[in-house]
Amino acid sequence: MAIFTDEASKFLFEHTVGVLSTVDINGNVHGAVIYYIAESETSIYFVSKSLTTKVTDIELHRNVALTIYYAPMAQTLQINGVAHQETNKETIDYIFDNIVKLRLYGGEMLEPPVTALKDSGEYVVVRITPTQAKFSDFKQQLSSHK
Repeated sequence: MAIFTDEASKFLFEHTVGVLSTVDINGNVHGAVIYYIAESETSIYFVSKSLTTKVTDIELHRNVALTIYYAPMAQTLQINGVAHQETNKETIDYIFDNIVKLRLYGGEMLEPPVTALKDSGEYVVVRITPTQAKFSDFKQQLSSHK
């Protein structure tokens, strides 16, 4: 059975920013905004500094949630999945090089903050393998109630 509907899959590939939720050893939930790359419906990647809360949480508790929201259309995609650090050097290099691209910040095209980590080697690439996905189109729901 497919995890993603056609709508959900299209939405996943059209966007690149989401909120990753992790759980620490005490059961506290943490959220962090991430840039991601969806290589397929079974492989969603992000880059992080090595010693962040999200990376530490994932080492202890691999279940994560990724929420992607597009405000202009009132659409969300909620993904539950299992995360782990990527170890394949070719995949790590490919993901890092493709996440690090110019993005619009306050009217200026700038590199994302993770760019500075490349030469330091103080980063990891994390792969999320989705186990559930739910797409919601709230604008469509609101329009149908008129």
